[in-house]
Amino acid sequence: MEALHGSHYWMVYFPDWFLAVAMIYLGYGVLFLCRDSFEGLHYNVSYASVLGDTGLIGVVMIAAGILKRQGAVPAGWLRDVDFHYVCAAIAIIVGIVLLAKVLYEQGWFGEYADRYHNGFIAPMLTYLLLTLLPVIYLYGTSFEKWATGFFLVLCFVLVLIDIKTKRMDQQGWLQVRGISLRSSRR
Repeated sequence: MEALHGSHYWMVYFPDWFLAVAMIYLGYGVLFLCRDSFEGLHYNVSYASVLGDTGLIGVVMIAAGILKRQGAVPAGWLRDVDFHYVCAAIAIIVGIVLLAKVLYEQGWFGEYADRYHNGFIAPMLTYLLLTLLPVIYLYGTSFEKWATGFFLVLCFVLVLIDIKTKRMDQQGWLQVRGISLRSSRR
């Protein structure tokens, strides 16, 4: 085993409380600030965005704990730069697809908060999950693996619920319920 370095070094360097709070702020705080500033109300009616992303942050925190406990990851494909390039490319494609979906459904990339979530948060979580799930699978305890599976399934189910209840288009969902907001849609 070689010492940990590279793309996940920050997970070992920073304390868990900082990682969790920073990810929550980036995941929710910025969304609320964008929505309040541009639409007149801080809101988030998407179950997947609130609860699902919290579960995904939990998966990242599980992996951070494993990396701290291990103190190293093996040389080889988990640290191979090509593996990380492929994961980054997949994450970027996820962001492009989600932005294109919002463009199609809501107009020029939808609300600013949706642009931020789909262009930054979703690709970041995708990259982290792609690169950290192998760490959890290879080095995690049975409970860490079970908890990871639970959080992933929960996120998937919440996405399905959001799709079925039309919560993905949050302003549209609010308008059906009589709440109209300023729109950044163009």
